[in-house]
Amino acid sequence: MKRKSAEEEEGKKEVCERANGSSKSNVKKMVAPADTSASTSVANDDKKFAECWRKYGLDSQPCNLHSGSNPKRTNCKDNPYCLYGLGMDKWEKVMGKLKKVTTTAGEDACKRDINKQPCGLCNLGNTCYMNSFLQLWFNDIAFRQCVFDWRPSDDFEPPSSSRMDVQVVMTALQRLFVQMQISPFEDASAQALVDSLRLDNDQQDAQEFATLFFSALEHNLASHPNGAPFRHFINTHFTGETKHKITCANCSRSSERVAKFQSLQLPIENIKSLTEALKAYFGSETLEDYRCDQCNMRGSVEQRAELTRLPPVVVIQLNRYFFDNKGKKKKFNHPVQFRRKMSFVQYAADESEAREEAQYELCAVMVHQGTGADSGHYYDLIKEQVSGSWFKYNDEHVTVVSKAPGVDVESASPRASVAPEEQKGCYAIVYRRMSGNAIVRPRPPADIAQELTDTLHATHERETKLDSLAEELITQRSVSKYDRLSKLWKTLE
Repeated sequence: MKRKSAEEEEGKKEVCERANGSSKSNVKKMVAPADTSASTSVANDDKKFAECWRKYGLDSQPCNLHSGSNPKRTNCKDNPYCLYGLGMDKWEKVMGKLKKVTTTAGEDACKRDINKQPCGLCNLGNTCYMNSFLQLWFNDIAFRQCVFDWRPSDDFEPPSSSRMDVQVVMTALQRLFVQMQISPFEDASAQALVDSLRLDNDQQDAQEFATLFFSALEHNLASHPNGAPFRHFINTHFTGETKHKITCANCSRSSERVAKFQSLQLPIENIKSLTEALKAYFGSETLEDYRCDQCNMRGSVEQRAELTRLPPVVVIQLNRYFFDNKGKKKKFNHPVQFRRKMSFVQYAADESEAREEAQYELCAVMVHQGTGADSGHYYDLIKEQVSGSWFKYNDEHVTVVSKAPGVDVESASPRASVAPEEQKGCYAIVYRRMSGNAIVRPRPPADIAQELTDTLHATHERETKLDSLAEELITQRSVSKYDRLSKLWKTLE
């Protein structure tokens, strides 16, 4: 046996030290006794070197487990000669996604089926409150047709810059609704309407926005030559009436006043169901601090509200927001149950129109997602009138809902832990009067529909081609890179 060089022996010692978990800093060097023979030292070093060689698996054979009929899909960690998959796991995922994109490219490039898939709305920056409101009323067939029937007028004089230009607003709303009905895209943009309303990027209360929007339209359309039909529709389709009666139990004096409403605003503190909230709202209430004008007595006056007229569409707002004793705005996050079918007869005044109204069915739920009052996100669950299917409208994303929201029978003791999100965050609940009449899809203005059809379909075709070219280029470059790396690893192995 030839005597090893000093460098080789030093290398063997270092390998052995690492294999035994030791380091130069905490292990004393072993010094051979002066009388140990050189041949014995070399033999021991060779033995330790062989043990280290086996310990690190350097005596293994080249790996052949990743080829053949049943190849192994993961790296052989015990074999240092196996380089399969090292650094390639990310690339494998990328290639899998590219294959999926390539397979479904034809499906993604297809135009939206306007008879089956509703159109979403792009979020332009904290505009979910407006999108939620717009989707609610777009999906009301009668309201959409009323918007389609509106026409601008050359005789209309635009107001000063400080006031709403109602003709610009109505035109933007009309064109948006036409686009949402006929567009081949899965979403539309309300940018023109946002600009005409001069909205900023601040989050707003969805129901408050709806109230202000309808109020502004009704007020400004009064001076528009073609504004009367739209104003009449708002006052009949969404507006109901309540009678508020105050009676003194001491002297029997009573007074009444009739008020219009576009939404019933119900307190829900300690309330578990919509029926409970309605009973509390329309029940008798004693006004402790109210003094009767006739007998001048306090504490004997009762107030009661009754329905006198119900519109075809009833909007119920749940007052989830409140102010604490420090003046900070908070939100009630407890679930409130609501029925899929509702009758309001028990809350109607005797011999009033509301007594004769038929059953109402649930048609939409506006949900506020989030625990805080000053932040969060709005989305809708809406029943599409023509198909009868329920959809979730979350800005540009519109998906089918397998189960209709609400309950058939309200539970006396609902469990908050298992309540669905729409019960915990329901902010507005919309009911529509049930009718046996056939539902017909609204007809948009022919000139606007033709103009938008030509523009949208040409844009869709152009963008589809660009997307296909981009996907093809990305796929080619990715496959080329993947092939080069795969060959490199095989060569190294």
